[in-house]
Amino acid sequence: MKKVTYIYLLVFLTFSSCGKSSQKTITDSEKSSVATNEKKEQALGQNDIYINREFNEMTELVDVKTLKFEKTPIDSIWYGLYNITNSKNYIFAVHKFLENPDVAKYRIVDTVNLKSKNIDVKIEKFSDHKILNLLLDKKLVKKWTFKLNSKNGQNSVNGKEDQFRTITVDGKQLFKTANFTYFIKTVSFTEEKRPRALQIKIIDKSAQNQLINFIPEYIYSVPEEAVSFFNDPGINQKINKQNLPKFIIVDINFDGLEDFVIANYVGGNAGILYAYFIQDKDEKFKIDHYLTDQVRFFPRNIDFKNKTLTFLHLSDCCSQVNFKVQLQNSNKWKQTFYEEKPL
Repeated sequence: MKKVTYIYLLVFLTFSSCGKSSQKTITDSEKSSVATNEKKEQALGQNDIYINREFNEMTELVDVKTLKFEKTPIDSIWYGLYNITNSKNYIFAVHKFLENPDVAKYRIVDTVNLKSKNIDVKIEKFSDHKILNLLLDKKLVKKWTFKLNSKNGQNSVNGKEDQFRTITVDGKQLFKTANFTYFIKTVSFTEEKRPRALQIKIIDKSAQNQLINFIPEYIYSVPEEAVSFFNDPGINQKINKQNLPKFIIVDINFDGLEDFVIANYVGGNAGILYAYFIQDKDEKFKIDHYLTDQVRFFPRNIDFKNKTLTFLHLSDCCSQVNFKVQLQNSNKWKQTFYEEKPL
């Protein structure tokens, strides 16, 4: 007989921030403490506070009703659909099977808040990874990539099983362009083993280097993949045809110099939120607080002629936001368009 799995959940129904967020991203140069950033994480109230919690089949359910709890074709990966008590709201959760000495044990990998239970889960299989796709009313809501871990033959979601190691600066070259080589490492972790602080080392052609100490709001692991759209004439087509990594090199402020963006918040329904670092005339990178703290998303279109960035993202579960910002002659950004439509 199949056992029913129960989990404790304290229900919060808040969603990813839209284009107008007041979150403040912290860099070392601004001398803000890690403790302050931790408080901001707690204030977000995201459903991803459940991530990394462990439970077993004998745990009693509180505040939610289990509608589905099923194994996927991906090794050790299960998913559950839960109805929040006395509401028409739902939680979809991805679980990783841990062990089964006497009773099956699982860890919550990720969660998504939903307004409907009409979900479908589809699996895509590739030579070195598998993808779990969550669809709501036949529309893609979110996808998870599980990479095959060659050391033990198990799957790890988006590299999370490797997040506990500290990568030395000189041992992890993230990306190299004609002008710079980028290195990255984790310098400290949270109690949940998430990266608390990162160090980005950038070396130019003259062997001069810059160190940037960056405290992300909430990420699972250090970026391990990068892409460059710098001086790429097909940038807008590529942006909309591929899943963007956590580190992107691009000329974002139309001055002909390469800049970079890095994942600042991962886990919300609307996708990755980024921090923007702009290169100045002295080849030094500084954070752009407007794009980082107010815009946060990566653009869906970059118009070099009109110096305009266009953004398109989900808001909550049931609407879509489209807005534009333009770089003014004063070298400051200004929002020039905003529209929100139901899906």
